[in-house]
Amino acid sequence: MVMAAGLLRGCTSMVLPRPLTETELSQISRTRFDASVGVEKDENPLYSNRLIQALRRTGLFNKVEKLENLPHPDLIARVERHVYGTATVPFLTGLSLGFIPTVVREEWGEVFSLRSPMIAESEITIDFTYTGATVLGWAAGFWNFSHNRTSVSPRESQRFYQALSSVICSREAEIRRML
Repeated sequence: MVMAAGLLRGCTSMVLPRPLTETELSQISRTRFDASVGVEKDENPLYSNRLIQALRRTGLFNKVEKLENLPHPDLIARVERHVYGTATVPFLTGLSLGFIPTVVREEWGEVFSLRSPMIAESEITIDFTYTGATVLGWAAGFWNFSHNRTSVSPRESQRFYQALSSVICSREAEIRRML
């Protein structure tokens, strides 16, 4: 059973963000902000640490650190909403040894704000979220043959960070005004 799961790319299948257009990919490749970003500590540090990693992986900013480690950031980021998956216990899937799949709707992404420490009323909100079905069980392996699905967290895919980058780049003019 373990070998079959490996051949079918695992027993979990999660949706990836939509593929970007050539225009969106081109915009990302030519956009860089000569700026450092300090991320405010969230009440649940998991989310602010995750935002730090996400912003770093976009490659759009010179430096992204915890706010307390960056004395004079050009921009300050704050988590605005916790985005997380759906907790579920796949009882039926477990009892059927994976033959009966469990399907749950999940949300992925980041919702955060950026503001200038120098300009009052400069805050903008970046909302990068998408939803899709997560499949657990043997059926997931077949779903993973699609280029729009993955057996690991979407956060481990380049496509996730390209999509986040695209949403940030869509606010390029506003970010540049803050800088």
